[in-house]
Amino acid sequence: MKKAKLYCYYLVSFLLLSNLSLANLPLEKIRMQLRWHHQFQFAGYYAAKQQGYYRQAGFDVEIIAGNKNRQPVAELLNGRADFAEGNSEVLLARLKGQPLVALAAIYQRSPSILITRKDSQINSTEDLINKTVMLVDGVDSQDADLLAMLYASHSSLENINIIPSSYNIADLYQGKVHAFNAYISNEPFYLEERGIAYTALKPEDYGIDFYSDILFTSQAMAKNNPDKVQRFVNATLKGWQYALDYPEEIIQLLKQQYQSPKSLNHLRYEANMVRKLIIPELISIGHIHPGRLERMATTFQDLGMIDNTAALSGFVFNPSTWQDRLFGWWPYFVAILASLIAALLVQAYTNKRLSGEIERRKKAEQELKKLALTDHLTKLHNPRSFHQLLSAELKRSQRNQSSFSLIAIDIDFFKAVNDQYGHHIGDEVLQHVAQILCTNLRESDMCNRVGGEEFIIILPDTPEQRALELAERSRLAIEKSPFIKGEIYIGLTMSFGVTQWQPKDEINDTLERADQALYYAKRHGRNRVQLFKPEMAVAHAKEKQQSRPRVTADNGAGTTGDTAPIVHAPR
Repeated sequence: MKKAKLYCYYLVSFLLLSNLSLANLPLEKIRMQLRWHHQFQFAGYYAAKQQGYYRQAGFDVEIIAGNKNRQPVAELLNGRADFAEGNSEVLLARLKGQPLVALAAIYQRSPSILITRKDSQINSTEDLINKTVMLVDGVDSQDADLLAMLYASHSSLENINIIPSSYNIADLYQGKVHAFNAYISNEPFYLEERGIAYTALKPEDYGIDFYSDILFTSQAMAKNNPDKVQRFVNATLKGWQYALDYPEEIIQLLKQQYQSPKSLNHLRYEANMVRKLIIPELISIGHIHPGRLERMATTFQDLGMIDNTAALSGFVFNPSTWQDRLFGWWPYFVAILASLIAALLVQAYTNKRLSGEIERRKKAEQELKKLALTDHLTKLHNPRSFHQLLSAELKRSQRNQSSFSLIAIDIDFFKAVNDQYGHHIGDEVLQHVAQILCTNLRESDMCNRVGGEEFIIILPDTPEQRALELAERSRLAIEKSPFIKGEIYIGLTMSFGVTQWQPKDEINDTLERADQALYYAKRHGRNRVQLFKPEMAVAHAKEKQQSRPRVTADNGAGTTGDTAPIVHAPR
């Protein structure tokens, strides 16, 4: 045991000294091109530089702000940048023959929207006929997802007056245009600050679900310097994790070092929206799903924006083999060898004293780990724990050729509870519901709180029929168990969406089916259990487009009606 601890001590010393030695080697200058001005949209790059992650990887990085005349694809192709960040224009350019390679998709959801004034009565893309719409570069727009949204409801754009964007939101609220290209993390803040009601036309409501803020480089860079590319990607993703963990620190950095013109409140608004677009609680930062890229490419082809999708092959960066990386690192081996020799000279005279401290730290770390994976209010698994459990269950099912089911659950009309009785009663209702949900579960089942009033149950080795039966028992139990405290009596119901994992599924596929089944249950009466059916996937997209309320300054995010009042009677 003592020898093992000593070896660990040597190893830690070796790694620390190795990093110090590498940090002292000459740094390679790298130019990183952003899509727009300095703002929280690019927080991860600032964090990677400020925290020294780029320096540790051997880089001296210059972060270059973008503007309407300095756009990422053109800057990189013209050799004025080594790496860049752009939206779905990156994939579109690749499919049109440009030698680009995607390294990481930072935003899992696109922030691009069209904004209209609420008093203009423009509530859908169908209302834009004979209206003036601003897009980046006009009809040759780089906002591929916005063009795809327009094409999704118009066979031709000839009846829409598309003009180049002025990049000035005042043109919208002063009535110079009818619709303005915007980011959901930016322009809505200006309108809300001025008390101007607006409507947001979102591509996802028209079946357009694209990645955005894609980190990319040239095909030549990826082929000739794979080790450099991988080190830059790793440092960048580490920076993004830091920025999401400590957003206020990056906000202050933006104001003090990068002179961001945005107010502190605007940057905080942007930081909150950026986290929702990255979805770090459920998806690894930077993850790119090949199937989703294929759907994006097919959408471009179906809308006539490209002839074919042949260029999609090889678009995503494929890290080099270990032999390639070994060859790329040979200049550092002398420094590493010297560090190893120095590390081996470290004596273990503090070993006994450290052993007790190590044991205490282990216990503290175990306790912190438990707290980090538990929802403090309901004591259920939190979103981070849920993602780990779901990934483990998927791998177990693949290994054992078994299956599992998911039940997505939402408390009906929960917002009305908070509005009428306050959040302290709402918190007690959540605890009440969590206790009931756990009553009918087996020891192997896992109940998770993944949102405000949202829960997901993982049922290992459970076919969908048994999951339906469990969901129905839980529904009845909730319906028969009102929340009672003093004179407060609150009748509760919940909606359930059920699906079974299929061998071809990625994690997101199973989650999406459960969510669509839940959405169907809520749109068809609530207080019901709904098994996912294949036709729901198409119906879900159509129903969102036709009847789902849109995001406006008056009602915030689009809802499914859960703000309607509930009947709450005193005892």
